[in-house]
Amino acid sequence: MISKKIHPEPLSRRGRFFAGLILLGFAGIWILAIYAYQTLPDTIPTHFNFGGKPDSYGDKSTWLILPAAFSIAPLMFLLIAKYRFTIINNHPYLINLPAFFMIMDRIPVEKRAWWVNKYFEVLLGLGAVMTFYFFAIEYGIYAGTVAGAMPEWFLPVTLGAIPVLILGFMAFLKKLSAEIAEETKI
Repeated sequence: MISKKIHPEPLSRRGRFFAGLILLGFAGIWILAIYAYQTLPDTIPTHFNFGGKPDSYGDKSTWLILPAAFSIAPLMFLLIAKYRFTIINNHPYLINLPAFFMIMDRIPVEKRAWWVNKYFEVLLGLGAVMTFYFFAIEYGIYAGTVAGAMPEWFLPVTLGAIPVLILGFMAFLKKLSAEIAEETKI
């Protein structure tokens, strides 16, 4: 499909901003977890029911598992963005960007890297939003642990944000696909 390799181009200012937000959120996740671990009692609520009340208790070492679990996605976003040209050039089947790959040969060679970066800016934007989403979940769990009940906002935010994230991401990709189609006159 791709006739020529795409030569790397540095991330745009927006892409670097989103990567910086991911790093900031990543740091926040770990700082909150370490703070919680140091300040909470040895036995804490480890599970809450749908009413927001604790129904299971355990050791505070749980707070060391949370940041590890919440760190996987932000790190993946950063690694994928860092190695985006290696992935696109050597393993294009790993990135499912059908609109992009279908018209790659119609994009002027000098603009291909620019469009790759545009797609990955959207991905980094999603990564930044997801990182702060994980931070909000962690903060809600911390607030619930301290108060002995989950905050009222916790369940609606954690469940409601997922469709918003998915629909927003799809809308951005659709807009980007329309822009690339316009440039290539499809």
